Amino acid sequence: MYRMFHHWMMTRVCWFLALQLVLPCCAALARQEPAVIDLKVGFNGAYKVGFWTPVTVQVEGIEPEMDVSVEITVPDGDGLPTRYVMTEDGSCAHSDKMAEYLLCAKFGRVHGNLTVRVVVDQHVAASRTFLPGEFPAALPADQQLVVQLGAEAGVEEASKILQQKNVHVSQLEQGVRLPDHWWCYEGIDTLVITTGSENLADWVSMDQVKAMLHWIRMGGQIILSVGRQGEQLLGVDGLLAEFVPGEFEEVVEQCQTVGLENFTDVAQPIGVHRDIEGRCELDLALIASPLGKVEVLERRAEGTCPVVIRHCMGFGQLVLVTVDLDLPPLVDWAGRNRFLGRLLEWTLGKVNFQQRTSVVGALRHTGYTDLAGQLRSAMDHFSAITFIPFWFVATLVVVYVLLIGPVDYIFLKHGLRRMEWTWVTFPLIITGFCVVAYVLAYRLKGTEIQINQVDIVDVDGRDGFLRGTTWSHAISPATETYDLAFELAIPGEMNSTGDCEVLLSWQGLPGDVLGGMNSMSTAETLSEGYTIHGPTSHTSSKSEIVGLPMQIWSTKALQTRWWIDADLGYLGQIQATPDGQIRGQVHNPLQVDLDDCCLYYKPWAYQLGKISSQGTILVGTGTDRRNLHWRLTRRSLSEASDIITPWDQYSREIPRIIEMMMFHSAAGGEKYTGLLNRYQAFVDMSSHLNVGEAVLIGRTSQAATNLRLDGESLEKCYDQRWAFYRFVIPVEPAVSVRVSRDVSRSELLSRN
Repeated sequence: MYRMFHHWMMTRVCWFLALQLVLPCCAALARQEPAVIDLKVGFNGAYKVGFWTPVTVQVEGIEPEMDVSVEITVPDGDGLPTRYVMTEDGSCAHSDKMAEYLLCAKFGRVHGNLTVRVVVDQHVAASRTFLPGEFPAALPADQQLVVQLGAEAGVEEASKILQQKNVHVSQLEQGVRLPDHWWCYEGIDTLVITTGSENLADWVSMDQVKAMLHWIRMGGQIILSVGRQGEQLLGVDGLLAEFVPGEFEEVVEQCQTVGLENFTDVAQPIGVHRDIEGRCELDLALIASPLGKVEVLERRAEGTCPVVIRHCMGFGQLVLVTVDLDLPPLVDWAGRNRFLGRLLEWTLGKVNFQQRTSVVGALRHTGYTDLAGQLRSAMDHFSAITFIPFWFVATLVVVYVLLIGPVDYIFLKHGLRRMEWTWVTFPLIITGFCVVAYVLAYRLKGTEIQINQVDIVDVDGRDGFLRGTTWSHAISPATETYDLAFELAIPGEMNSTGDCEVLLSWQGLPGDVLGGMNSMSTAETLSEGYTIHGPTSHTSSKSEIVGLPMQIWSTKALQTRWWIDADLGYLGQIQATPDGQIRGQVHNPLQVDLDDCCLYYKPWAYQLGKISSQGTILVGTGTDRRNLHWRLTRRSLSEASDIITPWDQYSREIPRIIEMMMFHSAAGGEKYTGLLNRYQAFVDMSSHLNVGEAVLIGRTSQAATNLRLDGESLEKCYDQRWAFYRFVIPVEPAVSVRVSRDVSRSELLSRN
């Protein structure tokens, strides 16, 4: 009996242990391992090199309870592998063991590899490398990208009217997943949204709309067409209510279209038809008290109503069209493409063949075609670093050859008379010259990292919004890796409603030249790469660069974009006069003096000089002023002729380069400089002047930002620093209406 019981017990124990071993193995076999199955880059495959870009990664075998992070590795502007990390948050969508992750990365090569790694529970669960050809290639940085959201409205045909072939149009279909972060839209030059034939609210969320709105405030350009769905989209609780430059009242029928036809100079009328009930088929979203500049008006029985409104939101531009471009009768109108082409001119500019030829000529001589390239070239020169001239190096080589040759021979032959001692003198000479070279190098180039930096701080006096752009160029005294972060140091009191958000990344060089982003080369000697954490990363609430490798005496170009909702206080009060001038006062809210101050209000530039800390200056008819275009081009007028100072494409004068980047279009654009301004086009605020806003600009020697290395400030490592402040000051309208006129030559002569 005992043996039977013992056998019975042992049998069950063995089965129990076997089940404990077999069942987990079966479960592991049944569970699907994670795998990267698909990749989508940009907006329907369209994106630009050197800009933040949305990347959608589809991974199968992911359970909702898993702790997942996704990494993307692409080359940066110097060809170094750069990792971008995203943790599982609102940018992830699950469905039936399938997860779709939306990341944002910055591509530094037009053609390059892309590696995706899926990390589950801190272990690499899946990895895949996409080679060039397996995903779309990036567009060059100087090519303009127009993205159309909604029904097709003839954007591609309209872009041809701009007389340039360097515009790429991407049409997004309904259901495409849009990014929730504004920087993913950075590479878009113009976003065109039509709302007539498709319900935008069915596939665009409020988070995505907020991202677009923030993108505009940071310098984006958008053309928005809303007519029939004005109540649903522009009303109080509408999806696009915050886009309204004024007050939305109602959707009305519009029968007269004389304003639209005159705006395009097209002979064929629009032809508005009536239905069987006598109602006009053209719907118009009526906007009362419009802000900005009304470009097109139509007559109604009650008066006039705006059809096209240009309004600056933050530091970007909104062009609102209050009729539907994707519905009849405009969809059948022969002048629609020309009409939309005029709108694109405001956001993209217009380049003719002569200007394009001058840009190509600039590449042949300077190696860059964009003002960002000239800025980068100028910032790569450090005043504290002395480069040894060629004649000095050549002299050392000659002396070295003489010492190891004739001098050593004569000294041993006729001096010491012991030729065998050459085994001592020869290595001593070599060692001595190595020591001299080492000492000279470190004395002339230093032993600590050195940085050149430019800050542009833009202050919106209308709603208390600050936008900053910082370019930093660092030179390393040794082959090292660096962990870099960013801190704000504006010399003034700010009443902020939130934290300062930061995007710290590399800065590329547009073009096909050596080191340019169109190049196919990569940095094989530094293949370890580094990591960029964005402001949504789990590791930090701030953006940072971890493990940035730099070779000895090499430079690295960095760019930081930051923003904060804050109020610096009173900026001044300005009113327009009936004769096209302004009067009032401007105030410096900073705790440092502002030098070389100038107040821009088209067509004038009021030269104010120095404004002391917390100081106020009156502006009026007695203020020294010049024509805006003349100031930007350094033009002078004599009794004989006009003299324009040509743009020096080799200049290293940082303040002059920054001034041109900030108002490139107002200075004449490529026609004047022979260079494009597309890689950093968001810096150009000429559109604010075009809609009648005033911009105060000044410079100070105290920096607005600092880089931090391993948690410690690098303030002592800065070589040269420049900080520019721009204040957008609202202008009250003139008391009486005036008729615009051209400025006469005699008036320019009296002012200059």
